[in-house]
Amino acid sequence: MDLLNVIIFSKDRAAQLDALLRSIKEKVEGWESRARWAVVYAASTPEFAKGYEIARGQHNSPALEFIDETAQAGGFKSIVVETMQRQHQANGAPWCMFLVDDMIFKQPWPLDAGKPMQRLKRDPRVLCLSLRMCPRYDYCYAENREVKPPFWARFGRWNWRKSKGDWGDPMSVDGHIFRYDDLFPIVQSIEFRHPNSFEAALNGRRIKARPLMTCYSESVVVNLPVNRVQHDFQNRAGEEHGISAEALNEAFLAGKRVNLAPVYALKDNRGCHHEMPMQLV
Repeated sequence: MDLLNVIIFSKDRAAQLDALLRSIKEKVEGWESRARWAVVYAASTPEFAKGYEIARGQHNSPALEFIDETAQAGGFKSIVVETMQRQHQANGAPWCMFLVDDMIFKQPWPLDAGKPMQRLKRDPRVLCLSLRMCPRYDYCYAENREVKPPFWARFGRWNWRKSKGDWGDPMSVDGHIFRYDDLFPIVQSIEFRHPNSFEAALNGRRIKARPLMTCYSESVVVNLPVNRVQHDFQNRAGEEHGISAEALNEAFLAGKRVNLAPVYALKDNRGCHHEMPMQLV
């Protein structure tokens, strides 16, 4: 039986999606045998669509499904609901997670191993396991300010209801593992039309009866906010090392790929979002 079901959201960023998928293959132990992955993607131009055609061809696997949002009837919400339901009916996995395409798995991750996953399994107070947080993080990129980590984070769990910045954000779609039975009824009941409004709507339905979050001693994933591909939410991105989705896609179509080695070597980031140059090789 599969352990985990994952949905990845991507728009106009096949080059960054390719980097994420390569990192999954290199860092996630048993990624094909113990998890199922679905990429929900949208291309706003024919050139971006070509990028996704290449990505689909290079990442063909029975464990990985590509879903073209623009080719589906019913809209974004129905795709998310139906994908979650289909994955769960196929394998009964009790855990679910969302990712976005500008993330990278930077540490080896054996899926259900380690104390944090055991906390999520055994402690009903724990709402989610965050792959993006770790006790040393003291900076919130989105708010551009220092945020002192909760004292109990050093012991692997903390109260998100009493925390600030990323430490108080349990409903993130950037690498948080939830109980399917907790999350799916919420997803069905809220209204949303893209990943940003999805996360905003989830944040309005935080499960207060589960006041704790947990994480590993070092973060498993990192978000690289070098560009923004939507205009409804003015998320901070690309202020120091920005590169447009168009430029990355052009390089991707020309055969270049994001170099993962500098991301794997990353040790000095102070938060779960970290700008750094995108090396293309």
